[in-house]
Amino acid sequence: MFIVLVRKALSTKQKLAVIYAHIFFLVFPIIYYFFFRGCQSFFSQCEKTKAVFIMLLLTALLASVLVSVIAPFLFLGRYIRKSRVATMQNAGAMVNFVAKYSKKLSIKTPKVYILDSQKPEAFSFNLFKSKIFISLGMIELLSKKELHAVLLHELGHIKNNSSVLKFSFMLFKRFSPLAMFGSNRIANQLDEHECNADSVVLEYQKKAKHLVNAKMKVEEFGKFD
Repeated sequence: MFIVLVRKALSTKQKLAVIYAHIFFLVFPIIYYFFFRGCQSFFSQCEKTKAVFIMLLLTALLASVLVSVIAPFLFLGRYIRKSRVATMQNAGAMVNFVAKYSKKLSIKTPKVYILDSQKPEAFSFNLFKSKIFISLGMIELLSKKELHAVLLHELGHIKNNSSVLKFSFMLFKRFSPLAMFGSNRIANQLDEHECNADSVVLEYQKKAKHLVNAKMKVEEFGKFD
């Protein structure tokens, strides 16, 4: 499993497929057991193979909804509830910056959310619709160029689909008993994606100074995503 997952030759989509296939095979026996127990009378007149086939389809549907819809919804919901959408009226310069560089990177412009928190933090998520979350604390702490570096970093994650991969690795580490045997390799994979996001900053700012300064400023307050 880990040999496949950490292969550099795999694309992000292929790594996601491996992760979710693994999670599916973890939850399938559990869901199948409880479904089959509750539906024995329903399948009493069916052949066993037919019952297994129907349960497989139902389990696949439930596992897919759980992982791809419910888990991200619960994760993002708590952040959306304590944030407001950045608009031309309340954050015009930031909205214009994100739109400008989204176009340069050939990606759809993500919606920017301003978190009502003094803790400096920023992260992105690009499952279904892309979103960038950045806190008031981060905006107030950083200079204009440093803030641009953070936004470019998050756009880099969206461009490379690495934000959803980070979330998927989090699910994998939380639910898979195999995660404890490959935590270092997973960390190395995430570090590689962070470097790829940093390279977007270097491409457009031509220097690492502002990104480094931003990371140094937020280090004592919390994690820079």
